[in-house]
Amino acid sequence: MSAADLLRLDGRVAVVTGGASGMGRDIVARLREAEARVFGFDRQPGTTVDDLVVELTDRDAVAAAFATVAATAGRIDILVNNAGIYPFADGVDADPEIWRRTFAVNVDAAIDCTRHASRSMIGQKTGGAIVNIGSVATRRLVPGLMHYGASKAALETVSGSLAIELAPYGIRVNTVLPGGIDTPGYQAATATAQAQTKAIRPENQLVRRGGRLVDRSGRGDDMALAVLFLVSDMASYVTGAALVVDGGQVLS
Repeated sequence: MSAADLLRLDGRVAVVTGGASGMGRDIVARLREAEARVFGFDRQPGTTVDDLVVELTDRDAVAAAFATVAATAGRIDILVNNAGIYPFADGVDADPEIWRRTFAVNVDAAIDCTRHASRSMIGQKTGGAIVNIGSVATRRLVPGLMHYGASKAALETVSGSLAIELAPYGIRVNTVLPGGIDTPGYQAATATAQAQTKAIRPENQLVRRGGRLVDRSGRGDDMALAVLFLVSDMASYVTGAALVVDGGQVLS
């Protein structure tokens, strides 16, 4: 089989959370280009009839969304848990609600979506692929993102455990760790962080901007291509992996 054929996703059905903007939108576009039918779950409306408005922290809403996918497409082959939030906050004085909300979106919602998707994959008896979007914040610690890094570390642990538990059913589970991907959400979060730095603790550089070995900023499509590889047959021997996509930022 050719390399091009290995990347094709003809006939497969995918769910991508946070699919209406940023990296999620790029992931949706690449999977659709590879001929998958993609359902984007997001709090904001998408651009096609397969994009569903879903509050991912509402378990009833998530269950209803997966029921819609099952009724419409009849199966689920791919899940990409991309949705995530990263509010900057001082680690010592952060409002406990920030911790709760960050873990609710970044960890609990991902597990909830995985529960529904994996049950469908198991019932189909044809295997599947799950990709969780982590972060290099688990490798290169950033002041102001303690809660975010902790949530992504938890998600990475979940990925490894699920890779073991779901392997007997032919379901692969991997994690992608982006670093410094230039999206509107990242730009807004960075601007907010700089303002909070001055207001809360001026002597602390809240956002540490490290260099990269690759001389450019990361793009959403860099993440989308990594996800496409991991959900395709090209990565049929890859599970339980954590793929760093940061232009060498962790090493710089």
